[in-house]
Amino acid sequence: MVSSGVCPDLSYQNLEGIQDGGAAMTACREAIHPETPTERKEEINKQLLVYCHMDTCAMVRLWQAW
Repeated sequence: MVSSGVCPDLSYQNLEGIQDGGAAMTACREAIHPETPTERKEEINKQLLVYCHMDTCAMVRLWQAW
């Protein structure tokens, strides 16, 4: 991952649940499935917000380093 060289303090391994883009896409599909329970949708939403926040921070820091 490019960001690990520029932002070694940002570790996706420390995230609970969603830790990469593939998992985020899978979680999105699960969240919009009509049979997914509301409680699970809320859990996915929280995990996506944390993952996307970290991903955005990494992109900003990569941009700053460029």
